[in-house]
Amino acid sequence: MSKNPMSLSLVLIQGLSIIYIFISGPVVIQNPVLIIFEIIALILGGWAVSIIIYKSKIHVTPEVPIGANLVTKGPYALIRHPMYTSLLLLTLVLIVNLFTWQRLIFWVILLLDLMIKLNYEEKILEKHFHGYRDYQKKTKKLIPRIY
Repeated sequence: MSKNPMSLSLVLIQGLSIIYIFISGPVVIQNPVLIIFEIIALILGGWAVSIIIYKSKIHVTPEVPIGANLVTKGPYALIRHPMYTSLLLLTLVLIVNLFTWQRLIFWVILLLDLMIKLNYEEKILEKHFHGYRDYQKKTKKLIPRIY
């Protein structure tokens, strides 16, 4: 586990935001359209986790674990942070399913936290992996071909 205060703070804010969104409303969704987006988010997240576990080492903080490899296959061939995309989509679906201003505020906090975390993480990855800059040129951060 990282002892870097920045990393720990980002993970703590992320975790607390997610917990609030999950406990402040239903996680079982009835709306068929929202169910489709929820399934997409879960598939993307599961795919990303399975690839990173198989090809490298998973780590909740932005630091690169010893022995980690740069993963550019699977969902990582389309976007650099598929787990963040999955998490943002899943939590947004939960908020749309039962909207409150408090839940939206926590989602915005989560969004800002993940944006800071991914930019911080990318600086670390640029230093650690020689091919990371080329990978950045070929892929978007969160949304294929858009951002």
